[in-house]
Amino acid sequence: MGMNDKVLRGVYDYGFKKPSDIQQRAVLSILKGRDVIAQARELASQTEKEIQSIGVHTKIEAHACIGGKSIGEDMKKLERGGVHAVSGTPGRVVDMIKRGSLQTKSVKLLILMNQMIC
Repeated sequence: MGMNDKVLRGVYDYGFKKPSDIQQRAVLSILKGRDVIAQARELASQTEKEIQSIGVHTKIEAHACIGGKSIGEDMKKLERGGVHAVSGTPGRVVDMIKRGSLQTKSVKLLILMNQMIC
């Protein structure tokens, strides 16, 4: 898929052997610099953990902006900088943008999850 060797090493260390269909389509498009809208069952916090685990051999930083977590902690993490991947629920991400904590001009990857509670 043309991934960085260190990232690929993290993918294998995490236990992934073959990407799912949605992962393959999304990753290929992201690596080509395209905007991606994908629908799957993964949640924002799981995405954050997976990105951090896969990026263990790199300096990739991920952060999940989701309801139920401290707004202040989200603001500190985002304002400090160095976050490469942000996943989150639309409401919290929009809130962080409106507060000026999430600067969209520097965002390279933004994952929005619509968490449904049944």
